[in-house]
Amino acid sequence: MARNNEHRPVPHLGVVSLWRGLMRDLFDPYRPERHYMRGPGPKWQAKHATPV
Repeated sequence: MARNNEHRPVPHLGVVSLWRGLMRDLFDPYRPERHYMRGPGPKWQAKHATPV
C-alpha cells in the first residue's frame, strides 16, 4: 500500500513563510523614501517665476 502525502498539510511551512517575510521586511536595504523628489528644481523655478 503506497502512502499519499500530496494532500497532507505541512504545519511548519506557514511558520517558515512568516519568518522569511519578517526577515525580508526588517533587513531589506532598499528604502524608496530616500529617492523621492523633494520638489521642483531650479530650471522649473526660473521658468515659472512670477515677474515682480
